[in-house]
Amino acid sequence: GSTDVGEEKADTFTLGAVYTPEALEGLQLSVDYYDIEIDDAIAKTDRTVILNRCYSVSPGEFDANCGGLVRRDWRSGAALDVHAASGNENIIATSGIDLDVSYMTDLGGGKAFFGFSANFLDKYDITGIETGDTQNLAGEVLFPELRFNVNASYTIDAINVYWQLRYWDETKDRNDNSVLSAEMNSIDSRMYNDVRVSYSFNDT
Repeated sequence: GSTDVGEEKADTFTLGAVYTPEALEGLQLSVDYYDIEIDDAIAKTDRTVILNRCYSVSPGEFDANCGGLVRRDWRSGAALDVHAASGNENIIATSGIDLDVSYMTDLGGGKAFFGFSANFLDKYDITGIETGDTQNLAGEVLFPELRFNVNASYTIDAINVYWQLRYWDETKDRNDNSVLSAEMNSIDSRMYNDVRVSYSFNDT
């Protein structure tokens, strides 16, 4: 940690609706729109960035220890270690839509549950407070524009069977790619299936 880290501040706007139709008991649908901007977002500063900031000053303002973040060899002056401390480095802006559908009902002497949840990502931008540079990350590997889960569960007596499908949309390695070919920069969509069967031997 660092004593220089301050709190993050966010402006958040959300708008949502929930629908539970009387004609079909057990069904629930909800949709939520969100638009969030986080000022002074906490991030770990890269060691190269720390050194660049340290050296990008006039000679009279240069601090060999870079504000205590660099440890040097006392004989040669060579930098031995750079402390990549956390700080309020970024502004994060994101927006999108969350959709959720669930249904629970009695079926064949047991209880069945069906669920669907999805996220449609419109924007995920990170702007460096000091540099002013903005990374548009929506559509990159950790920020797919579409991802959803489908799950189903059936319980009868002491037996439960559960299945879940997870989907991540096709993404790019980097949106600002200028080196890789389009094929090399593209990452195919992914789908994962999880299956679980459980048995309860007693109430506890």
